[in-house]
Amino acid sequence: LMVLPGNHDWYDGLSAFDRLFCSRRDGISEGVHIGRYACEQHRSYWAIRLPHDWWIWGLDIQLTASLDVGQMQYFAEIAKQLPEDKSKGRIILCIADPSWIEGAETGSFASYAENLQRVLNLAIDKARVVTVIAGDSHHYARYFSKEHRVNLITSGGGGAYLAPTHHLPRLLQVPWKMASNGQPRLVEFTLNAPVATDNETAANPRHDARPETAYPPKNVSRGLTKRILAFPVTNWSFCVALGFIYALMYWFFTSVEVTPLEPHKVLLGAGRRRVELDSILLGVIRDGVQDRRILDTFPMHPLQYFYYLLEGSRWQPFLAFTVLSVLGLIYQFFVRSKSEWKRRIVALLFWIVHVMLMAYLAHFLLWYADRHVGVVGWWRVAFTVTSMWLGGGLLAGLLCGVYLWIATWYSQAHADNGFSAIRNRGYKNFLRLHVTKDVLTIYPIGLDSVPRHFGWRRPTKAEIAAGERGGYVPRKRLQPHLIEGPVVIRPADIVDMVDPPGNSVTTAPPLDPVAETALKPQTAV
Repeated sequence: LMVLPGNHDWYDGLSAFDRLFCSRRDGISEGVHIGRYACEQHRSYWAIRLPHDWWIWGLDIQLTASLDVGQMQYFAEIAKQLPEDKSKGRIILCIADPSWIEGAETGSFASYAENLQRVLNLAIDKARVVTVIAGDSHHYARYFSKEHRVNLITSGGGGAYLAPTHHLPRLLQVPWKMASNGQPRLVEFTLNAPVATDNETAANPRHDARPETAYPPKNVSRGLTKRILAFPVTNWSFCVALGFIYALMYWFFTSVEVTPLEPHKVLLGAGRRRVELDSILLGVIRDGVQDRRILDTFPMHPLQYFYYLLEGSRWQPFLAFTVLSVLGLIYQFFVRSKSEWKRRIVALLFWIVHVMLMAYLAHFLLWYADRHVGVVGWWRVAFTVTSMWLGGGLLAGLLCGVYLWIATWYSQAHADNGFSAIRNRGYKNFLRLHVTKDVLTIYPIGLDSVPRHFGWRRPTKAEIAAGERGGYVPRKRLQPHLIEGPVVIRPADIVDMVDPPGNSVTTAPPLDPVAETALKPQTAV
């Protein structure tokens, strides 16, 4: 079992990854077994030699860090083992995440050019890179270059939740081989992908993206976005946390003393002095005394609520802190946008809706308790705070669900956030690869539904004797199917990239001076 580290592995500096998958490096341990598969790698990157001069290179792209010198040395030495005839060397390149999608979404291929492209150019100079396979995104998608017959495949179907496909662009321009002028050539990849690299199939006159090149299909992915509206049900614990924040805001909001807003139903007979806000919300104050005959103050004008929020924050620092904390949380976690000013505007609008919702709900609960419950003192406080916690959490969760649904439907800003809220465990996928002397066949396998926790069991002794290698087996038979294809790739169909006339192709992108100096005295791992 050979494993590449992803973002979660790098969050702790590969400590857990090394302990689990690279324990044979010390020469003492026999390594860890997962199920009945042995973990034998020594580093976070590797190269596997297959029959017929096929290779699988596993690259550790190390998040946003630059590739270390040891890894570059390793693949440089591995490249020396390739056949002298470039047409006979075949490489399947594996990386942790699809940099081509991330570059298209962010508008920058900086991390792609810095890491993947170094090893990619090294491999292209020595062999034919027939496909690049990545995970990370929890769906299946395959892009194809008609010009060079190369496939870019994302197959991260083992994730804890489904990721959408309807936001994927149909056309990508990806930096590829570095030219002699130091600039990478852009190669056009399309989601309208033929299932073979031969001339007739690769021509592919169809212009619409085939749904089978993305899994789940784009129409299914878009239809699943409606489930985000069930946010309060599928993410009830998160709504409980939101309700707690609403309850805190309510407590500080209603207990503060403020200067009444005179022009709107509140008249003071003598002087301007501060009174409790809940008295203002429950009725009209005349001569400093609440007039119980007039209780029809719900709802007030929105500007009145906004005024009392500002006035209350002025005299109650805890209210100001809580309200501003909500703004900070929304800005940091909810709003995603390439443009910073758009992010600020959306965060501000979303924040205004939240605090105004809290103010309206606080007024309604006070008004309802005073008119219909008939409780006063701490009993009224207990009733209104509990109701705010539960009702506020429900409404705040629904508001978040509507926001995520709109953002996921119309843009890709919240694609991952929105679908993680759905908690859909289905549409798993993985790849099976079969190599012969001249053909690589990729079988993309999909599972529309998978068993939940109690749908698995340990294999019996009879099943193990019959060759079962899994640590767990499903209680009910799975229903796997081919997502597309199979995808047939012939290295002879791959079209090499050459520089335009007048330019000579470099063998590899230049290393920085520090890395170049460090390479000279060291030997390969």
